[in-house]
Amino acid sequence: MNRLRLIKTAYTALACLMLAACASDELTDGTVQDLPEGKYPLQIAGVSITAGSNAEPWGADTPQTRVAEETDGKGSHWVGEEIITVQLSGTLADGTTYTETGEYQVAMDDKQSLAPVIGKELYWHSTSESTITSWYCYPAAASDKTVDLSNQNNPSDPSSGLAYVLKSEASNVKYNTQPELKFKHQLAQIRVKLTGTKASAVTSVSVKGYTKCTVTEGVVSSSGTEGYISMKKPEGNSEYWEANVIPGIISTTDFVQLTDKNNVTYICSVSNITTLDKAKSYIFNIEVKAKPTPIIGGETITEPGNYVITGNITQTVILNADGINLTLQNANVAISGQDKPAIDITGGNVVMTIEGTNNTLQSSQWGGITMSGGANLIIQGNGTNNSSLIVRAGNSSKQNVSTVGIGAASNATCGDIRIENVEVTVSGGAAGDQTMQAGAAIGTSSTNSNCGNITINNAHVIAYTANNASDCSPAAIGLGSPESNEVKDITISGSTIEAIVYGSSFDEFGACIGLCGAVNNSAPTYKCGTITITCDNESDFLANLKSQNGSHSSGYKIGKGHIGSSSEWNGTIIFPGGTFNGNKFTDGYGSW
Repeated sequence: MNRLRLIKTAYTALACLMLAACASDELTDGTVQDLPEGKYPLQIAGVSITAGSNAEPWGADTPQTRVAEETDGKGSHWVGEEIITVQLSGTLADGTTYTETGEYQVAMDDKQSLAPVIGKELYWHSTSESTITSWYCYPAAASDKTVDLSNQNNPSDPSSGLAYVLKSEASNVKYNTQPELKFKHQLAQIRVKLTGTKASAVTSVSVKGYTKCTVTEGVVSSSGTEGYISMKKPEGNSEYWEANVIPGIISTTDFVQLTDKNNVTYICSVSNITTLDKAKSYIFNIEVKAKPTPIIGGETITEPGNYVITGNITQTVILNADGINLTLQNANVAISGQDKPAIDITGGNVVMTIEGTNNTLQSSQWGGITMSGGANLIIQGNGTNNSSLIVRAGNSSKQNVSTVGIGAASNATCGDIRIENVEVTVSGGAAGDQTMQAGAAIGTSSTNSNCGNITINNAHVIAYTANNASDCSPAAIGLGSPESNEVKDITISGSTIEAIVYGSSFDEFGACIGLCGAVNNSAPTYKCGTITITCDNESDFLANLKSQNGSHSSGYKIGKGHIGSSSEWNGTIIFPGGTFNGNKFTDGYGSW
């Protein structure tokens, strides 16, 4: 930083004489009077940097006194010797206005007081109440008033370091007072925190914005074109990369750029924040993980790690490990002519992240995502408008073995299924005879198929049972039919559910959410845990739960399906009931 040294000895003596002269004059009759040239110097009591707003302010709750950043990023301070431009505007006795600009310097000793730079002092010209506008730029503005923001990474380089534009405006200031200049930031502060297993491999971080700004009397405007601004590396115990940028709308899809030790660059998108305000501090948390391993189909994954499917795959992918993170990026896994699912999770805990709106998992004659071995699955996205997945189960080629869209395979037990922040369209399939067996869209197949908890949060789920139906209709979300099955608790919150269950000439419809329907000459046990649903609009929620084919004589949209009146029915239903928006029910909610 190019800073001027102040020769204080001569100034101190001169200031004493000037203050004495001011005190000896009496100009208090209320009219504007012109003052002798060079007799009444502008004296400034001190400088401070005030807070921005209460929402993530860039500044402390009380004034700070040095232009440097605290490690928490919420305070800025003067360091001494900064040159501040000060502009004095007032009115003369004849009504004409005047504006003069000078320079003042922050003292090294107390980091707060200001003294004029010799030869650039300001003086009062009249007794009128005046306006004092002050601003400070770092790096110093060029002759065209532009400030370079591009390189803020290396504080030891005079051409780099965090950029600042500060402005103060004091109105109605009297000539015989000493105002305090309270500066506010005119830029926005960006802080990036890197986490994840590969965070230490990042050698530089940049943010996208205008690489120059024009400063006109402290007012900032963009200059030139957008580019990437290098950020200051964390120092001491700080964990944030930092840069100060021009306020305004940001490009969320490519806002942050990371470069690793191999000089490979990665572009990161951000969400939630689209506009930056001046004097505000914004924190972006970015998880840096190992580059995902691409899956081409036919693999059995038994090691934890990050994996990705893009494009078309025609062979089943088997997952069996804790810590598998699978990303679908416009993926299409289509299995044809085989009794195999698109994805088969045979154990462990899997997190499936959906990126984009063109992802499909389907099998022509088996389940979409089948689960066994107590496996747990989370399907997550970046919001229902940004992430969507279609899962289609085909009709089985085997008699008495149905297929599930997402959930437990026949004669298998899976753990919990959680769906959040994503749109999922999913359908179940029927058994080979297409009369007595059908799987749920989400939940269980048939024949001793058991599922853990099903949780749907902030999602849009469109769930269908097999449209050629069966005599024992499954639930769309819950139990397939008709052999011994169990689904534990079903919890739905903040979500839109569209569900259709299909019947036949009989009326044994399953519930859209909960238990299947049945007519059977055996003695199966159907078990479902507590159903808890919270939503904004009850009537809209229930209106989206529908049935097709056949007719209803009883049963519910949520809870128990209809069990036929056949004297041969000897099965057992276990269901503790549930709540809908806090309203308790025993058998079901929303009659057909």
